[in-house]
Amino acid sequence: MAFLYPVVPQPVVSWDNLQVLLTVCNKYDMPALLSRVGIFLQANKQQLNGDPASQHFAWKWITLADKAGLAELAQACISSCFSSAAAAAVMGSCKKEVLAGLSPATCCHLLAALAQHRSAAMQPGMVYCSTCRGARLMRAVSPGMTPVAAFGTPAGAAVPGAMLRCQTCQQNTTFNLI
Repeated sequence: MAFLYPVVPQPVVSWDNLQVLLTVCNKYDMPALLSRVGIFLQANKQQLNGDPASQHFAWKWITLADKAGLAELAQACISSCFSSAAAAAVMGSCKKEVLAGLSPATCCHLLAALAQHRSAAMQPGMVYCSTCRGARLMRAVSPGMTPVAAFGTPAGAAVPGAMLRCQTCQQNTTFNLI
């Protein structure tokens, strides 16, 4: 109740009351309080992690912020999580139930962040199969041969989009040279 009335000093937004405030602000249309909650979450987004048992579980706060109408804040939290050292844990803890609750704009931002994170993990100069989810490295036929040379194409002569046979999925597919 202290958040509803002009009390000096203003009550402090904390991790302990954040879930209730996000839910109540959205339900009863309280933009001023929602703004204060957003400022708190924006200032503390670096603490978000991928541990579902943690008070700082990223997907809990991203989903609640998105449902409360703070899609830009949810997207900023996604960007922060994917640029931190905990990116792998945050990605690993993302379940389909989380995705079902996100707005289309936030889902698009999440997909862009995933693609950017995956692209950063790929090694330059290596060939990746687009059929094998784009992340599996094409294997050479003989040890010591480059993936491109393994298919009878001189190294450096392969162009992105060339049709080659993948040694992992055994399909003729388009390979992307990163």
